Amino acid sequence: MVIDTLWGEPLQASLAALRTGARIVHVGSASGQLASLMGGALRGKRVDIRGFSLFSEPFAAIARDYPLLCQAAMAGTVSIGIDEVALEDAADAWVAQAHQASGRKLVLVA
Repeated sequence: MVIDTLWGEPLQASLAALRTGARIVHVGSASGQLASLMGGALRGKRVDIRGFSLFSEPFAAIARDYPLLCQAAMAGTVSIGIDEVALEDAADAWVAQAHQASGRKLVLVA
């Protein structure tokens, strides 16, 4: 799964790294409002693209589910594996991530 906050060219690049049946959840457009995606890559990998905005969720659902998410995070049952990578090593880290599915999030640090 890709939680996409950028859209544009970064999303286009991430498509090549996705496994068959992957999902892209589009939550922001920090890199631009338009993305040009190859249809064959979407079909061949059966990629599911969904948009999400907290502002479009019913308030009752947020009020019901957010405390459950907080409880799970506090209990340690929800976690995200993070690898910090120096900004100057970003290109190598991106290549490595594209060739191995570690299930971890890369965080670039300056």
